[in-house]
Amino acid sequence: MTVYEEALQANAAYASSFNLAGLAMPPAKQLAVVACIDARLNVEPMLGLRPGDAHVIRNAGGLVTDDALRSLIISHKLLGTETFFVIEHTDCGMLTFKDEQLQQRLKEETGQDANSIPFYAFSNVEENLLGQLKKIRRSPFLPASIDLHGFVYDVQTGKLSEVVQPEEEVMAEYANPDALVPTDWVAENMKDPKVRLIEVDVDTAAYDTGHIPGAVGWNWKNDLETQLQRDIADKEGLERLLSKAGVDKDTTIILYGDNNNWFAAYALWVLEYYGVDAKLMNGGRKKWIDEGRELSTDAPSYSPSKASAKGPKKDLRALRDQVMDHLDKVKKGRGALVDVRSPREYSGELLAPENLPQEGSQRGGHIPGAQNIVWSQAVNEDGTFKTADQLAELYQSQGVTPDKDVIAYCRIGERSAHTWFVLTHLLGYKNVRNYDGSWTEWGSLVGAPVEK
Repeated sequence: MTVYEEALQANAAYASSFNLAGLAMPPAKQLAVVACIDARLNVEPMLGLRPGDAHVIRNAGGLVTDDALRSLIISHKLLGTETFFVIEHTDCGMLTFKDEQLQQRLKEETGQDANSIPFYAFSNVEENLLGQLKKIRRSPFLPASIDLHGFVYDVQTGKLSEVVQPEEEVMAEYANPDALVPTDWVAENMKDPKVRLIEVDVDTAAYDTGHIPGAVGWNWKNDLETQLQRDIADKEGLERLLSKAGVDKDTTIILYGDNNNWFAAYALWVLEYYGVDAKLMNGGRKKWIDEGRELSTDAPSYSPSKASAKGPKKDLRALRDQVMDHLDKVKKGRGALVDVRSPREYSGELLAPENLPQEGSQRGGHIPGAQNIVWSQAVNEDGTFKTADQLAELYQSQGVTPDKDVIAYCRIGERSAHTWFVLTHLLGYKNVRNYDGSWTEWGSLVGAPVEK
């Protein structure tokens, strides 16, 4: 019996007991998979998939060619897939030849010039896989919200190993890569006397439960704000804070904190407002702890230094009257407002994050014309920032482009400082201000316009 005859016989048996007529067209798991054509890759059982669960796109080498990309776009835009897997494998046939070899063979066998046909042979599976993931990320027709993962399948063990772009490579693609340091760098340099680690948390008690050895703890309520009138710390107050931490002009300041560096970013914004350079530890407190790194409960003491602040750099901060004036720019398409709060805060259903008391402003809603781009969309699950391509697509797809004057706000200014950092340091936007008065001020202003 031929292969053809076997296939028809098998199909007859399959059809006689067929019970999948009720399957919906959109895949149940909202998953699309690009995998190599290799016959050893049995994608569905490998991933625990049942009929109707996913789209499986087969292409030699697991390559995201234009045609595979076309299928992914259709899969997402028309059939609702939100997660993409790209699967390559060990012992891949694409490793065994070069394009010119196959092109020459075709010419010899057919007499036709095949140089115009790219076969995309490669020599390293992991590097090639990362290149395919970048192709998906850089497509203008697919959103940054796609949950994208790449795997290498071991044909000898059946196991999948996830491949991710090295953190250093991701950071090198940012507009200002020096604004971030990875946890590895901190572990290697935390005992350097010219490096000062400063932890700033939403939970002001977190520092005392354990922090990176040698790190100073700043309390955002007491140290970064004035205590009588509502304002950020003044220049003299910041200089006292830096002096107590032993920071001078030759010190490299590394900030980190909980909640994906909310208040660490806020502290960096305040420091930069007064002309003091600092960096963030990518991933913050969470990543350091998740990696099982050393913690200490000892609060260090440093000799007071001669700290000096400058400024202020008023172009980094938006006050309420400036925000009011900015509304006209937004209407004319020359400005953008970014509300980085949760959708329920943006809609006015909540006045604060769900875990906090619902107080702080008299009205709920958002500033007219503001785009709701939640701060958390800029970070990965481990707290590190997403790639430059992902971040650019996230903001630019919603009209927040580098040519516009941008103001970011949240409830009290810390989450919007996080977005200010992304736009300014990671994407290189030149005109971004943080409105630290944010919704607790705007939502209580008499006569201020509000949308829901």
